[in-house]
Parts: sequence; C-alpha cells; structure tokens
Amino acid sequence: MHSTIAFSALALALSSNVFAAPLHQVRQNELTLADTVQLIAKTIGSNPNPDGLPDINNWHFEPVHSGAGTNLATLVDPSTASFNLSESGYFRNGTDAPHSDGGYMTAGFLTGTTPYSLVLDLVHEANSSNPGAQTGNVQFNAGVGTDGLDVPAGKLITSNYVTDSFWACPNVPIEGGVAIVVEVSNRYADPLEGCWSIELYAQCAGLISDSNRAAFPAFVQSSCYADATSAVVE
Repeated sequence: MHSTIAFSALALALSSNVFAAPLHQVRQNELTLADTVQLIAKTIGSNPNPDGLPDINNWHFEPVHSGAGTNLATLVDPSTASFNLSESGYFRNGTDAPHSDGGYMTAGFLTGTTPYSLVLDLVHEANSSNPGAQTGNVQFNAGVGTDGLDVPAGKLITSNYVTDSFWACPNVPIEGGVAIVVEVSNRYADPLEGCWSIELYAQCAGLISDSNRAAFPAFVQSSCYADATSAVVE
C-alpha cells in the first residue's frame, strides 16, 4: 500500500515540474486562442547583408499583393504595422495533402471569401547544374494546396520528403514599392545570396471562423507558442 506521504511528495514533484516549464514551451489545445497561428521570423546566425536587411528577428509574416494575382509572403516590422494576435491567422487543414505527413496551411482571416493557401513556388535554381536545385517564393494562392506545410511543434516546416530552408530576401518588387520577401530553397540549392536564413515560429492567435470550420471539417489543431518571440531557435 502506498503511503500518503509518498503520494504527496510525488504530487509536489509533478506540480513543480509543471510550474518550472520554460516560457518557450509549445502550447496547444487547452489555450482559448490557439485555433489559428500567426508566424514570427527568428533569424539564424549573423546578418549577411547589413546594408539591405535591418534586424528582422521577431518580425511578423504577412501577405502582400505583388501584382498579377500573386500574393507574396513578407516580413513586417511589428513596431510600424498593425498586428493583432487575437485576430485569426493561419490554420492547418488535414486533408488533400498526399505529399506530406498531413496538412497544409490555409489563411483563415478571409472570412466569407475563398480561402488562400500558403504554398511554395519552387523552380529550378538559376545557373545551377544540379537538376534537383530549387528555389522560390512563399506565396498565398487562392484555393487549397498540397505543399505539405505544417506546424508539428510550433515551427513551420515543409514536406518531410525535402529539407527546405526559409530566407528573408530584401528589395523584392511588390505593388507600390519593395519588400522583404520570404523565399525558400531545398537541400540541393545554394544559399540565397544577400538573404538571411530564418525559421518561422507559430504564435497562438485567434479562433478559426465558423465558415472556415464548416468548409474544412478535417481541421487539425496546430501546435503554437503562447509567446513565439521567446521561442529558442533550434
């Protein structure tokens, strides 16, 4: 028979471990505002292009219309742009993803309109003799996608069949000017010159809309951070 003292000691130890959890711990289903995520850039290494790139650590990931029906993913300085984490962001749809472990990211903030999916526009890397070398932009395209983008542990990844890297690239033309655009490369491509290697961490955001929940019955909760700015870059 287990003693009351031993049980109490075990309970105290377990509760201490819970309260000692680091701030960057991934939080999931129990949070009220965790049905969608906003993505925050975390820089890797030192700035390779100080003349073209400011300190973009913890900048926010947002779409910008770049013309001809294309919406590029960009990084936005949170001190100069409105950004409300309680508003709906992107959510994981668990269907129509034969190229991945399950799920692609769909923009959930367009209530009552056609959803926009987060997709990769990969093409053969210019001037590369390696036929497998691919680079491209991260885009928001109308409808659903099958790129296999997922947030399994609070960080955006691409299909596990190809190890891709995200990059922040400056001075990319958009409508009305230029922007810091998020680009992607696969394992066979060269590092993108003048661009900063980044990872994209998921901050818990607002609730998925009723219309999107009805349209995507296979919706799956994505892992996210209560405070993605405190996430430790792996």
